[in-house]
Amino acid sequence: GALNQGGSLDIFVMRGGRIIGTYSAGDFGEMSGGRVGAVNLQAADNGFHMTGGPIDRFLYAQTGDDYFQLDGGTIGFDPVGGTAGAGNSINSGAGDDKVILDGALIEGDVVLYNPNNPGAEADYLVLRSGSILGQVRMGAGSDLVLVAPTFNPDFAAGVQGGIDGGDDRSTADGWVDAL
Repeated sequence: GALNQGGSLDIFVMRGGRIIGTYSAGDFGEMSGGRVGAVNLQAADNGFHMTGGPIDRFLYAQTGDDYFQLDGGTIGFDPVGGTAGAGNSINSGAGDDKVILDGALIEGDVVLYNPNNPGAEADYLVLRSGSILGQVRMGAGSDLVLVAPTFNPDFAAGVQGGIDGGDDRSTADGWVDAL
């Protein structure tokens, strides 16, 4: 089964149980337990806070200024798209999006841009703790990446090499680079 919340302002709270299919068309989601096949928040200024439980395939939003706070749990990947055999785990679509990773495991790529208009956004990514096994792709806009010294040290080279395009800045433990 799946859960489609439809129009209007919707709030989703999951503390246990399982949605085998896709949770879609929500505006704000909070997940502290349970298991979801995939999350597609669709078009709006969406928010999603995750502290536990796995999302088997992906966390997507379409248009709007989205905010994802990922403090725990695991996000799998969509087998279509992505790089190096892994697909996209997070895709925020069009808009000025913010993603804060502070404890979650991201198994695929993190995509923070709209491929149909890749230079129009200013996205913001904070990497405090947790891990990203894929790449970070942020497009040609003016993006900001903040990397805490506590973030997975094996990914430090991936942050520098995996952020593509544009007028990006990255900071970690006192350094600033134009990427």
